[in-house]
Amino acid sequence: MTSKITIQNQEFEIEPGMSISDAVRDLGFNPSAYVFAIGNTPVPMDSDIPDNATIRAIRVASGG
Repeated sequence: MTSKITIQNQEFEIEPGMSISDAVRDLGFNPSAYVFAIGNTPVPMDSDIPDNATIRAIRVASGG
């Protein structure tokens, strides 16, 4: 089964089993610029992608 991730209002299909950060990097995005959630639960970017998951990437803003 595949999983899905939404980044900047775009939905992508991703393969379960790899880490979220690797999948996001493969899609051309910087994983450090996002917080990730499955449902309403935040998950670490080094978490493995579960089967049939829907992941949201929430852009973080920081500054000094």
